[in-house]
Amino acid sequence: MYDPSSEFAIGASVSPLPVADIRVSRCLSKAIDTFEGDWEKAAEWMHTPNLALDSRKPFEVAQGPGGEQRVITLLTQVDHGTYS
Repeated sequence: MYDPSSEFAIGASVSPLPVADIRVSRCLSKAIDTFEGDWEKAAEWMHTPNLALDSRKPFEVAQGPGGEQRVITLLTQVDHGTYS
């Protein structure tokens, strides 16, 4: 099980995240919301090739220019039941 406290010690210095990591983090956050807090299902979805993303993994797509918006849009469609 994921334990966020295990990644950083309290008071430890944290370097800025690369832009690609921030994009992925935003997409993963949206995926967790979409899958009603089930972070394991969200992570699985992010690492599964998706036909709507040209059979690429959302995790990979999110890292590129414009990819974050493509993944967020797809997750919004899943939220609203408009993705088939």
